[in-house]
Amino acid sequence: MNFNEDPFIRSLTEDPELFDGEKELEMLEEKIREKLVERFGDNIYSDQRLNFLSQSVGQMILKAREAAENAIQYRNFKVSCSVLTVRDRVPKIFKGNNLKLNQEGAKICAEQAALISAIKNGKTSDIVGIFVAGEAQIDSNSGLYSPTLHPCANCRELISTMLKAGGNELKDVILVTIGLKSDEFELMTWEELLQKHEKK
Repeated sequence: MNFNEDPFIRSLTEDPELFDGEKELEMLEEKIREKLVERFGDNIYSDQRLNFLSQSVGQMILKAREAAENAIQYRNFKVSCSVLTVRDRVPKIFKGNNLKLNQEGAKICAEQAALISAIKNGKTSDIVGIFVAGEAQIDSNSGLYSPTLHPCANCRELISTMLKAGGNELKDVILVTIGLKSDEFELMTWEELLQKHEKK
């Protein structure tokens, strides 16, 4: 699949009312790709999973941010997520958004929605990368305040369990957290995410 031929992606980049930060998107995409090369060196080109992730950075950002339009949250705290899977050299992107109608009610996290969609259409072991878009806030479990929004404690535990059950090495799944409107981002492995939130 050639993502550049995707009419949805093309409409987002061509319609300024849908996405008015094309230049900012390109800069963010370039920064993330540079960080991938800095972290993984020549493996970016030799490792199929990393290569597909590097090629898909722009679409992962767009899909994650686009999903935020469907988020429903009582205090307008929108979170969205995109998940890249690769099977038989065919990349696919799945997306999800958060849902919480009131303070006391149950919630659905964007990361969980996107992961479930990805697994429903393939295998957990197909998961290569996860992009999360949202505005930073202090983590209510670990107390960490990070530059970008990290998956919550419940998502960290649930997704770790899902990944390991599917045969994934947590060090092989790449997480990129980005702002919904800013060019702030962090890049880490899922294993490193867990380490960041370990209680001292």
